[in-house]
Amino acid sequence: CQKAIDAKTVYQNMSEAVKAVTAQSADVEMDLEMKMSTMGMTMTMGLEMDVNVQTKADLSAMYMNMNMVMKALGESEETKMEMYGTMEDGALVYYIYESTEDMWIKTAMNEYTDIMGQLNGLTLDLTNAPSESLFLAKLPETINDRKCYKLTEQIDGAVFQELMGDYMTTALNQMTGAEELDEESMAQVEAVMKELDWSKLSGSFVYYVDTESFLPVETSMEILG
Repeated sequence: CQKAIDAKTVYQNMSEAVKAVTAQSADVEMDLEMKMSTMGMTMTMGLEMDVNVQTKADLSAMYMNMNMVMKALGESEETKMEMYGTMEDGALVYYIYESTEDMWIKTAMNEYTDIMGQLNGLTLDLTNAPSESLFLAKLPETINDRKCYKLTEQIDGAVFQELMGDYMTTALNQMTGAEELDEESMAQVEAVMKELDWSKLSGSFVYYVDTESFLPVETSMEILG
């Protein structure tokens, strides 16, 4: 017999286990469809993406291979990208290949510490989920030959509004600090961000969490609205 465990404990243990990870590998599949209506006309846009990424947690080394297909107005365009990242002489250097240009590009980010600070500030915090939004399946499941807890997290519009509101405020502060926009453009961006309504969204996250290490083995996400 194993000791009973609740959804909140699994979630907290998973969050702590992820923080301790120094390197990771992931295969990501995304299928996105958007419908926009204006002046009595409806347009559908689609995005399909397959990504393999291997990276250190501090992004000091990484590799990514991506295949993306964009669909709109009955047309589709495929783009393939490959990217390597590494530290060279204190700078974060990326080597990027894009199939549309059929060439490799080298770019360096000298302010590595500042960039990492900005990325950390723009990371969505999903680690404080309320207990009533978490559901743990009664029986473990086997994923990739590993025994896993199946943990489901439901996010409603109120949580999205608070979460994305804080995220947008942080993003706006980052943009202001970078001084990349003039005063008029900044005011327009700020006005748009404040008017965005996230309350009509709802989301469902499913985590398959290793029963021994509490690391997520597989994750799926569905956002509606």
